[in-house]
Amino acid sequence: ERTFQEQPSDTDNNLNQESSLIETIFKVLYHCNFSPQTFGNVFVNYMEEEQLWDFLYNIPVSTCMESELEVIRCLRLALTDAVKDIVQQIIFVMSSGRKCETNFNKHSVPDCLRESIPKEWNYIPQETKRKESSKGFTRLAAQAVSIVISKLPTVIACLPPPIKYFFFLSERKMSKNFVELKKASLLVWNLIVIICRIFEDGNTVELLTGASLDRGSKEKLDLICVCLESIMGKQT
Repeated sequence: ERTFQEQPSDTDNNLNQESSLIETIFKVLYHCNFSPQTFGNVFVNYMEEEQLWDFLYNIPVSTCMESELEVIRCLRLALTDAVKDIVQQIIFVMSSGRKCETNFNKHSVPDCLRESIPKEWNYIPQETKRKESSKGFTRLAAQAVSIVISKLPTVIACLPPPIKYFFFLSERKMSKNFVELKKASLLVWNLIVIICRIFEDGNTVELLTGASLDRGSKEKLDLICVCLESIMGKQT
Protein backbone atom coordinates (compact mmCIF):
# COMPACT_ATOMS: atom_id res chain seq x y z
CA GLU A 1 0.00 0.00 0.00
CA ARG A 2 1.33 3.40 -0.95
CA THR A 3 2.20 5.74 1.90
CA PHE A 4 2.64 9.49 1.83
CA GLN A 5 6.30 9.28 2.75
CA GLU A 6 7.28 6.50 0.35
CA GLN A 7 5.86 7.64 -2.99
CA PRO A 8 4.75 10.89 -4.62
CA SER A 9 1.22 11.76 -3.49
CA ASP A 10 -1.47 14.18 -4.55
CA THR A 11 0.08 16.70 -2.15
CA ASP A 12 3.47 16.51 -3.87
CA ASN A 13 1.91 16.83 -7.32
CA ASN A 14 -0.12 19.89 -6.32
CA LEU A 15 2.84 21.57 -4.63
CA ASN A 16 4.93 21.08 -7.77
CA GLN A 17 2.47 23.05 -9.89
CA GLU A 18 3.46 26.40 -8.49
CA SER A 19 6.75 26.64 -6.70
CA SER A 20 7.43 29.43 -4.26
CA LEU A 21 9.82 29.98 -1.39
CA ILE A 22 7.27 29.08 1.28
CA GLU A 23 6.09 26.03 -0.62
CA THR A 24 9.65 24.87 -1.16
CA ILE A 25 10.54 25.25 2.51
CA PHE A 26 7.32 23.49 3.47
CA LYS A 27 7.97 20.59 1.13
CA VAL A 28 11.57 20.10 2.24
CA LEU A 29 10.89 20.31 5.98
CA TYR A 30 7.70 18.25 5.63
CA HIS A 31 9.81 15.20 4.86
CA CYS A 32 12.38 15.80 7.62
CA ASN A 33 10.99 13.07 9.84
CA PHE A 34 14.16 12.88 11.94
CA SER A 35 13.87 16.54 12.89
CA PRO A 36 10.16 17.41 13.25
CA GLN A 37 11.04 20.28 15.58
CA THR A 38 12.54 22.20 12.67
CA PHE A 39 9.30 22.21 10.68
CA GLY A 40 7.25 22.96 13.78
CA ASN A 41 9.38 25.84 15.01
CA VAL A 42 9.78 27.46 11.58
CA PHE A 43 6.10 27.50 10.71
CA VAL A 44 4.77 28.23 14.19
CA ASN A 45 7.01 31.31 14.25
CA TYR A 46 5.78 32.22 10.77
CA MET A 47 2.14 31.82 11.85
CA GLU A 48 2.82 33.97 14.90
CA GLU A 49 4.55 36.75 12.96
CA GLU A 50 1.86 36.86 10.28
CA GLN A 51 -1.01 36.37 12.76
CA LEU A 52 -2.51 33.47 10.82
CA TRP A 53 -4.06 31.53 13.69
CA ASP A 54 -7.62 32.27 12.58
CA PHE A 55 -6.86 30.72 9.19
CA LEU A 56 -5.43 27.61 10.82
CA TYR A 57 -8.57 27.24 12.92
CA ASN A 58 -10.80 27.17 9.83
CA ILE A 59 -8.76 25.74 6.96
CA PRO A 60 -10.83 25.93 3.75
CA VAL A 61 -11.06 22.97 1.39
CA SER A 62 -11.76 24.73 -1.90
CA THR A 63 -8.89 25.07 -4.36
CA CYS A 64 -10.56 28.06 -6.03
CA MET A 65 -9.46 30.63 -3.46
CA GLU A 66 -7.03 32.87 -5.29
CA SER A 67 -6.14 34.74 -2.10
CA GLU A 68 -5.47 31.58 -0.07
CA LEU A 69 -2.25 31.88 1.89
CA GLU A 70 0.50 29.57 0.69
CA VAL A 71 1.26 27.95 4.03
CA ILE A 72 -2.45 27.32 4.65
CA ARG A 73 -2.79 25.85 1.16
CA CYS A 74 0.11 23.48 1.83
CA LEU A 75 -1.44 22.37 5.11
CA ARG A 76 -4.83 21.93 3.44
CA LEU A 77 -3.38 19.73 0.71
CA ALA A 78 -1.51 17.59 3.23
CA LEU A 79 -4.56 17.04 5.46
CA THR A 80 -6.91 16.50 2.51
CA ASP A 81 -4.58 13.82 1.20
CA ALA A 82 -4.59 12.20 4.66
CA VAL A 83 -8.41 11.92 4.92
CA LYS A 84 -9.03 10.86 1.32
CA ASP A 85 -9.52 7.19 2.21
CA ILE A 86 -12.09 8.09 4.88
CA VAL A 87 -14.02 10.20 2.38
CA GLN A 88 -13.97 7.40 -0.19
CA GLN A 89 -15.20 4.84 2.34
CA ILE A 90 -18.10 7.03 3.47
CA ILE A 91 -19.14 7.76 -0.12
CA PHE A 92 -19.16 4.01 -0.72
CA VAL A 93 -21.40 3.53 2.33
CA MET A 94 -23.74 6.25 1.11
CA SER A 95 -23.84 4.75 -2.38
CA SER A 96 -24.77 1.36 -0.94
CA GLY A 97 -27.63 2.94 0.96
CA ARG A 98 -28.83 4.79 -2.14
CA LYS A 99 -28.96 1.54 -4.13
CA CYS A 100 -31.15 -0.01 -1.44
CA GLU A 101 -33.52 2.95 -1.58
CA THR A 102 -33.67 2.73 -5.37
CA ASN A 103 -34.65 -0.92 -5.16
CA PHE A 104 -37.42 -0.03 -2.73
CA ASN A 105 -38.87 2.54 -5.11
CA LYS A 106 -38.66 0.62 -8.38
CA HIS A 107 -42.18 -0.78 -8.30
CA SER A 108 -45.42 0.49 -6.84
CA VAL A 109 -48.69 -1.41 -6.56
CA PRO A 110 -51.96 0.41 -7.38
CA ASP A 111 -54.39 0.72 -4.48
CA CYS A 112 -57.03 -1.41 -6.21
CA LEU A 113 -54.59 -4.28 -6.56
CA ARG A 114 -53.09 -3.83 -3.13
CA GLU A 115 -56.52 -4.16 -1.51
CA SER A 116 -57.05 -7.47 -3.26
CA ILE A 117 -53.84 -9.00 -1.96
CA PRO A 118 -54.59 -11.76 0.58
CA LYS A 119 -53.50 -10.92 4.12
CA GLU A 120 -51.77 -14.27 4.30
CA TRP A 121 -49.19 -12.94 1.84
CA ASN A 122 -47.95 -10.42 4.44
CA TYR A 123 -47.43 -7.79 1.74
CA ILE A 124 -45.59 -4.70 3.02
CA PRO A 125 -46.96 -1.42 1.56
CA GLN A 126 -44.58 0.97 -0.17
CA GLU A 127 -45.06 3.62 2.53
CA THR A 128 -43.85 1.19 5.16
CA LYS A 129 -40.81 0.41 3.04
CA ARG A 130 -40.00 4.12 2.81
CA LYS A 131 -40.11 4.36 6.59
CA GLU A 132 -37.78 1.39 6.82
CA SER A 133 -35.54 3.07 4.23
CA SER A 134 -35.43 6.19 6.41
CA LYS A 135 -34.41 4.09 9.40
CA GLY A 136 -31.81 2.47 7.20
CA PHE A 137 -30.26 5.86 6.43
CA THR A 138 -30.10 6.66 10.13
CA ARG A 139 -28.06 3.51 10.56
CA LEU A 140 -25.88 4.44 7.59
CA ALA A 141 -25.29 7.92 9.01
CA ALA A 142 -24.27 6.40 12.34
CA GLN A 143 -21.96 4.04 10.46
CA ALA A 144 -20.40 6.94 8.56
CA VAL A 145 -19.74 8.88 11.76
CA SER A 146 -18.30 5.73 13.31
CA ILE A 147 -15.96 5.37 10.32
CA VAL A 148 -14.60 8.87 10.86
CA ILE A 149 -14.10 8.43 14.59
CA SER A 150 -12.53 4.98 14.29
CA LYS A 151 -10.22 5.84 11.37
CA LEU A 152 -8.86 9.15 12.68
CA PRO A 153 -6.29 7.60 15.06
CA THR A 154 -4.78 5.68 12.15
CA VAL A 155 -4.81 8.78 9.94
CA ILE A 156 -3.01 10.77 12.61
CA ALA A 157 -0.50 7.99 13.25
CA CYS A 158 0.38 7.93 9.54
CA LEU A 159 0.94 11.68 9.28
CA PRO A 160 4.59 12.77 9.07
CA PRO A 161 6.06 13.70 12.49
CA PRO A 162 6.71 17.32 11.39
CA ILE A 163 2.99 17.89 10.77
CA LYS A 164 2.01 16.37 14.12
CA TYR A 165 4.60 18.41 15.98
CA PHE A 166 3.51 21.59 14.21
CA PHE A 167 -0.10 21.10 15.30
CA PHE A 168 1.03 20.23 18.82
CA LEU A 169 2.90 23.53 19.11
CA SER A 170 0.10 25.46 17.40
CA GLU A 171 -2.51 24.07 19.78
CA ARG A 172 -0.55 25.38 22.74
CA LYS A 173 -0.65 28.82 21.13
CA MET A 174 -4.34 28.70 20.22
CA SER A 175 -6.10 26.78 23.00
CA LYS A 176 -6.74 29.86 25.14
CA ASN A 177 -8.58 31.69 22.35
CA PHE A 178 -10.55 28.79 20.87
CA VAL A 179 -12.72 27.13 23.49
CA GLU A 180 -13.75 24.30 21.12
CA LEU A 181 -10.19 22.97 21.23
CA LYS A 182 -10.88 21.80 24.78
CA LYS A 183 -13.06 19.03 23.29
CA ALA A 184 -10.78 18.05 20.43
CA SER A 185 -7.14 18.62 19.62
CA LEU A 186 -6.30 21.14 16.92
CA LEU A 187 -5.21 18.36 14.55
CA VAL A 188 -8.38 16.30 15.10
CA TRP A 189 -10.44 19.48 14.77
CA ASN A 190 -8.87 20.33 11.42
CA LEU A 191 -9.14 16.81 10.04
CA ILE A 192 -12.86 16.65 10.85
CA VAL A 193 -13.47 20.18 9.56
CA ILE A 194 -11.76 19.29 6.28
CA ILE A 195 -13.85 16.12 5.97
CA CYS A 196 -16.98 18.23 6.48
CA ARG A 197 -15.84 20.85 3.98
CA ILE A 198 -15.18 18.12 1.41
CA PHE A 199 -18.69 16.74 1.89
CA GLU A 200 -20.14 20.24 1.51
CA ASP A 201 -18.27 20.76 -1.76
CA GLY A 202 -19.59 18.37 -4.41
CA ASN A 203 -16.75 19.23 -6.79
CA THR A 204 -14.12 18.16 -4.27
CA VAL A 205 -15.99 14.92 -3.54
CA GLU A 206 -16.09 14.15 -7.24
CA LEU A 207 -12.39 15.00 -7.61
CA LEU A 208 -11.34 12.75 -4.73
CA THR A 209 -13.70 9.82 -5.31
CA GLY A 210 -14.91 10.05 -8.91
CA ALA A 211 -18.49 9.86 -7.61
CA SER A 212 -21.18 12.32 -8.70
CA LEU A 213 -23.69 13.03 -5.95
CA ASP A 214 -27.41 13.48 -6.39
CA ARG A 215 -29.45 15.78 -4.19
CA GLY A 216 -30.38 13.01 -1.77
CA SER A 217 -26.77 12.01 -1.25
CA LYS A 218 -25.73 15.62 -0.63
CA GLU A 219 -28.45 16.00 1.99
CA LYS A 220 -27.23 12.86 3.73
CA LEU A 221 -23.65 14.08 3.73
CA ASP A 222 -24.84 17.41 5.15
CA LEU A 223 -26.47 15.53 8.02
CA ILE A 224 -23.25 13.61 8.64
CA CYS A 225 -21.41 16.94 8.81
CA VAL A 226 -23.90 18.22 11.39
CA CYS A 227 -23.33 15.09 13.49
CA LEU A 228 -19.54 15.43 13.31
CA GLU A 229 -19.59 19.13 14.14
CA SER A 230 -21.95 18.45 17.03
CA ILE A 231 -19.52 15.89 18.44
CA MET A 232 -16.75 18.51 18.32
CA GLY A 233 -19.00 21.09 19.97
CA LYS A 234 -18.90 23.39 16.95
CA GLN A 235 -21.73 25.85 16.69
CA THR A 236 -23.46 25.65 13.28
